[in-house]
Amino acid sequence: MTSTSTTADFPEPDSPGESDGAMFAALEKEYGETLKSALNIYLATSDELCDALQEAAACAHWQEAARLALKIGVAASNMGFEPVAHAARSFADAAYAHTTAHGLRNGAQMVVFEYERLRLALESAFPELVAPGAYSVA
Repeated sequence: MTSTSTTADFPEPDSPGESDGAMFAALEKEYGETLKSALNIYLATSDELCDALQEAAACAHWQEAARLALKIGVAASNMGFEPVAHAARSFADAAYAHTTAHGLRNGAQMVVFEYERLRLALESAFPELVAPGAYSVA
C-alpha cells in the first residue's frame, strides 16, 4: 500500500463506564446532594424522548425525529453528556440536509445507542441511583 491508500486507525469506542470517571466526578461536584434527583429527571425524560424518536423514525416522520433528537441533545449537553449531544446534533443536521431514509434511520439509531451507552455507564457508576434494565434499545 502507498501512503495515500493506507486505512485510518479508528479507535474502538470505550466501553460504558471506562472513561467516564472524570465526567461523573464533575457531576458529583457540581450537583452534590441533588445529583440523584437530576439524574432521575434526566433519565426519565431521555427514556421518553428516545422512545418517541424511535417511533418517529420507524414512521419516517423525519421533522419530528429531528425535533426530538435536538431535545435529547440539549438535555444531554446540559448534563455534560457530549457523545449523546453530538449524535443528536449530527442526526438533526442530516435530517435537515435531506439525507436518505436509510441514513436517517441509522442516525436515529446512533442517538439511541449513545444514550444507552451513557445509561449503562450511569448504572455502573451509580447503581443506587439508576435502576438497571429500566430502558433498553428496541
